[in-house]
Amino acid sequence: MAIRFVDRLDSILRQQCPKCREGRMFKGIFHMEKECGVCHLKFEREEGYWTGAMMVNWVMVCVIFGPLWGVMIAKGVPFPITCLVTLALLAVLLPFLFRYSRVLWLHLDHSVDTGEKRP
Repeated sequence: MAIRFVDRLDSILRQQCPKCREGRMFKGIFHMEKECGVCHLKFEREEGYWTGAMMVNWVMVCVIFGPLWGVMIAKGVPFPITCLVTLALLAVLLPFLFRYSRVLWLHLDHSVDTGEKRP
């Protein structure tokens, strides 16, 4: 079990296919492959598939920026400055958040439902 978790974590960090753990999921910063180049797993299973990734992104933003806001407000930083700092950090982290929210969603979904028919 531990080896499977380590393999899965490694493929998430490397942004690789959840099925074969070899194929790359992204070509550019925001351009995602339609399917795995190794095992041909379709990344977008259906229309609206990435709605779950939006929820993952929302959780990631809350986990990152919630404590930041709490600390800044507790330290007495003016609200406009807090907003500007948050927007600047969000702009810098946008590619990271976009990519990893999709990677995490795809790996989570694939671990629950591989899409393969069972006898």
